[in-house]
Amino acid sequence: MSLPFLRLLGVARHNPDKAQLCLHTNDLPRNQRNSLTQLVESILDRLDPSTTPKLTLEDDAGTVCCQSDHSCIYIAVFEPNAPVRVIQNLFREFQTSFNDKFAADIANSMEGSLTRPTKVMCEQLFSKFSSSEDVDVLSRTKAQIAVTTDVMTQNVNKLNKNLHNLHSVVDETENLRVESQGVDRNAATLKKIMFWRNFRMTLVLTITVIAIVGYILLGLL
Repeated sequence: MSLPFLRLLGVARHNPDKAQLCLHTNDLPRNQRNSLTQLVESILDRLDPSTTPKLTLEDDAGTVCCQSDHSCIYIAVFEPNAPVRVIQNLFREFQTSFNDKFAADIANSMEGSLTRPTKVMCEQLFSKFSSSEDVDVLSRTKAQIAVTTDVMTQNVNKLNKNLHNLHSVVDETENLRVESQGVDRNAATLKKIMFWRNFRMTLVLTITVIAIVGYILLGLL
């Protein structure tokens, strides 16, 4: 099963309690969902937004990113080695949408209390950022180049194979030509041998006939 490009979205309050106001995962198996949740909790426990307003790290689970503003810490987990441009686009839209709809609820909300209200917003972001190519021209171009390169590589491999086959045919044709020349030479040599053999036999027979005729004529005289 292939995992989605954008795997997790969450928001925690900026004040010392770092309460997770909402946390959403994108169609993940239970074990990976639990693993990501634990990873985010671990990062939030160690993160100091005042000294590290932005954090990006690579984990086996994917690219984990945190960005802070004056009131919240925004968390997102992407597939490994996610393009920076896509990450920036996601956080810009995520922060704007969350603040537009829930800014008044941040200070007084309890842990997890905004999970249900933010569900539709996060599902829309999951859908929009289903792949890096869908939201970033550069990533889309790179993907198209990769596909084109793969097709060209296959075509070059086929061409090399055809050239190899053509060389084999040429080599075989050359071998047949050489063999044919050898047969022609052998035939010419055999023809000469047969000619001289027939010539000798004809000469011997002619001399024999002349001798017999001469003997008979001498006897008659």
